[in-house]
Amino acid sequence: MSVHRLLYTAQFIAVLWGVANELLSQRSPLRSLPPGAGTALAVTSATMLMVLLIVERERQHREAEKRLLEAVVDKMCLCMPFHEREFFSLWPTHVDLAQNNVDVTHLGRRPPHNRSGEPEQVYFDGLKRLYKKSKAQIRRVERLTAEKKPWIKKLVDEFKGVQNVSLAVYRDGMDSEMPAAISVCRVDERYAWIVALVEHESTGKYRDLLLTHPDVVNLVKRYFQERLWERGVVVLDHGEVKSDLLNQVLG
Repeated sequence: MSVHRLLYTAQFIAVLWGVANELLSQRSPLRSLPPGAGTALAVTSATMLMVLLIVERERQHREAEKRLLEAVVDKMCLCMPFHEREFFSLWPTHVDLAQNNVDVTHLGRRPPHNRSGEPEQVYFDGLKRLYKKSKAQIRRVERLTAEKKPWIKKLVDEFKGVQNVSLAVYRDGMDSEMPAAISVCRVDERYAWIVALVEHESTGKYRDLLLTHPDVVNLVKRYFQERLWERGVVVLDHGEVKSDLLNQVLG
């Protein structure tokens, strides 16, 4: 029996005992309290019982609020906007810290050309070194356009034989600068990025979104897998070049 139940029971017994003492004859051997004391005991105990019930109700209400808050906090996700330069400063560190999986998407019509300055240049100049030393399995999706064919061929040549790297090419349904699909990146269950949400080159304060929380990251993982990777053509599978498919997509 819980402490609360013991207190309720004790106060209830005290109320009954006080009332019984007042109802019993003064000559009754069961009467142990002087006249009037039973009434005082009953009233006091009844008051204490009501106080305990109110306190317990408030405690249960606070517990319910606490459980609701914990449930909300458990679902909370960090969402932070970043400029293009900030993305290229943070993303290499995320890849370097990855333990299991990295998914990368580049859906621009043109290959990277270091438009955001030093962070982007450092990232792409060191891409092979960064990927090779990573503990994670890395999958990269590149949008297939005429302008990007030399870039895709360069990536295949660079990562040929690198067993933790795979590459797929994706043909988007739109021919415009901004594709129908969304560029997403992911690191393990820790970080997800929505990249180039409305533009590929930052003209405003922000371009990309960083998301956290395993459930949210898992949604991005599914998007990458089902909407990009499975709709693409894998031309490099764990460092193995798929020559027939590569020749097919590059023409």
